[in-house]
Amino acid sequence: MSNYKVNTEKKIITIDDAVKANVADKEDIALYVSAGYVIKHKSKKRAKAAANRANGLKDADILAALKGNQEATDKYKELKHEKGYFTARKFYLDNYAK
Repeated sequence: MSNYKVNTEKKIITIDDAVKANVADKEDIALYVSAGYVIKHKSKKRAKAAANRANGLKDADILAALKGNQEATDKYKELKHEKGYFTARKFYLDNYAK
């Protein structure tokens, strides 16, 4: 899991300091910065509020529920990477939750 999220419309990289960056992440971030992107850090208060909104539904639970449906799994992972966990979670809840 990478420690950053990219907003291509606003040219902002949001870094989650709670997740340790690997070498590839650091190189990717450096490329974005050289292309004019601005770095912002995810606040601990915001991260805590997001965790509270999850209401016990975790990423692993969603992936387990989508197991066997490769198309849905791929779409979920793509949304999570591009838009964030809560957008991907909403996709799951709207389309696959029982």
